[in-house]
This record gives sequence, structure tokens and C-alpha cells, in this order.
Amino acid sequence: MAMAALDAIPERYALVICDAQPDLLNSLPQGSRDELLQYIHELLEGARRQKWLVIFTGLRFKSGYAGVPRRHRVFGGLQRMNAAQGDERVHWFMEGFQGAEIVRDLAPQEGETVLWRQRMR
Repeated sequence: MAMAALDAIPERYALVICDAQPDLLNSLPQGSRDELLQYIHELLEGARRQKWLVIFTGLRFKSGYAGVPRRHRVFGGLQRMNAAQGDERVHWFMEGFQGAEIVRDLAPQEGETVLWRQRMR
């Protein structure tokens, strides 16, 4: 591609916010969590004002941790505990529970992309 053609392509910026979910953020001390959310909120508001592409991504599992291998090194324990105790007691990052949603203070606006990671290997 010629340099003139490259110059004609407008620059685009994006803000990608990863794992801003209560199930993860609640593991932080309250003060640290509040400070982190304030920083992210400021970045998000600036990106929206400048019309940047905003993408949210997070981890989300189906009921019963379906598809998570029982021997998965990180999430297998949750799958096994859930099998014994059920969704109402073991639902970390599980769809249908508030802890798996994007925190309310950063809620995606219409037209903003949300990508959920669900696949385990």
C-alpha cells in the first residue's frame, strides 16, 4: 500500500475493559477496588467523549459450569463444588448471577460491544 493511501486511513482508538465484574473485583480491598473503578470510569468517560470504540470483555460460565473439565487447573474446582452444592451456592462468574455482570458504574451503553469468554481447554 502506498504511503499516501496509509495517510488517508483515519486513526481509530479503542478502550478494552477486561473482567470488570463483581465476582473478581470483590476480591480486592474496598479502598483499592473503589480507586481502580474510579480510574477505569475516568478512562471510559474520556473514551466515550472522544468517540472511541469501547469493548468490554469478561469471563462467564453456563449453569453448572457446563463445558468446564472437572480437572481444569483453575476452574475445575468450581465445577466440582457446583456439582456437589448447586448453582445457588457456587456461581462465581456464572451467567444469570449479578457477580458475572459488568459492574453497574461502568455499564456498557447501547452500541458498545461486550464479549464473554466461555471456552475452556
